[in-house]
Amino acid sequence: MPKAALQIRSTRLVHPRRRLRRTLDAGVCLLIAALLVGAWHVERFEVPSGSMAPTLLGRHRRLTCRDCGHAFDCGADEDAMQGKRAVCPNCGYVGQELASAPALRGDRVLAHRAAFELRPPRRWELAAFRNPLAASQIFVKRVAGLPNETIEIRHGDVYADGAIQRKTLVEQQAMAILVHDANARPTRTAGLPPRWQGEPETTRWQAANGRFVYPPLKRPATHGDEPPGIDWLTYRHWRRRPGLPDEADEAPITDLCGYNQTRPVVRPYQVRDLLVSCRLRVSGVGSLAWFVTDGQAQFILELFPARRRAELRRDGALVASADGLPELTGREVRFVLSLFDQQALLALDGQTILVHPYRPDASPFRPTSRPLAIGSRGLGIEIRDIRLYRDVYYTPPAGGPGRAPGSGVVQYRL
Repeated sequence: MPKAALQIRSTRLVHPRRRLRRTLDAGVCLLIAALLVGAWHVERFEVPSGSMAPTLLGRHRRLTCRDCGHAFDCGADEDAMQGKRAVCPNCGYVGQELASAPALRGDRVLAHRAAFELRPPRRWELAAFRNPLAASQIFVKRVAGLPNETIEIRHGDVYADGAIQRKTLVEQQAMAILVHDANARPTRTAGLPPRWQGEPETTRWQAANGRFVYPPLKRPATHGDEPPGIDWLTYRHWRRRPGLPDEADEAPITDLCGYNQTRPVVRPYQVRDLLVSCRLRVSGVGSLAWFVTDGQAQFILELFPARRRAELRRDGALVASADGLPELTGREVRFVLSLFDQQALLALDGQTILVHPYRPDASPFRPTSRPLAIGSRGLGIEIRDIRLYRDVYYTPPAGGPGRAPGSGVVQYRL
């Protein structure tokens, strides 16, 4: 075989190895560069306090209610008073002594140092920054105001340049604070009333183990017949009577947070913004209705599965509707209805279906212990995993900057 042919064959054998070596060298260099960039731009630290709870936890204690079985966290960045017992935020049961529960470390997070060099901050996202007076101390807060805005806090909501700042479905779910979970029911105290109740004499609603069922009418209304009325299942918020754990009184929902049980008790604010989530399945003929109020406006959302339509009424007047709903009959649907930030929002299976921003009228705020109800107009309904949440309630600091005496409003210029 000629010498030239041998040389060509040898070259073809060596060439792929060189390419592989170059590829490996480049990969190692990229890995080293990524590690160097990560070490410079990413910082790992432990959350120092519970100011962002329950989204992020500082040093805390994890407890389980001995009555309803609800698991919850209490802050441990401040010492618990001797003999202080934890109160379950779900059912109000006074149980384990706080100091007897072991303290756990705060959440560990990664912060991107150069994030805001690449893009401006976004409202409602988390941001970390160093204390100007102590560089070793890192704070984590949620962005509420953007540069050059005038920020106001009114009745727990955030306003920028006079306009209320509303949240998307994802932002609402990230910030929602649990008020009640129907899956966690008291078992040690038998005298407490159920949170969800129908009218005792006429209701066809059935409840068992946190699951609620409305059987469909055997003879649905035909064309020309009067449609059946709505059979309501109403949520009733209550608090246990001090010293009488088997008794409770109805009371409006407030901004009391179960995490802050080691801190001094302050006057609570009554909450207007609520969100309900559940899994539901419908059958038969009729409609499903939801009632919700913010203490001023009263809304009824009615779903018509056969027509695949939703209608929202405010104080009896139709204000919004949506057609082309996903199929609801015969399958389980994840349902969310919220009244956050002067906005009614409906979501099915994680998709926002209807959004209706509104302005409050001049009527006075009337807090109620019964802000929510589920109703059937002949439709068969099965509901499980129903949970009620509230929005974060922002409170102005006493004597804060820009606060007019007695106004209840605080203003900042950024």
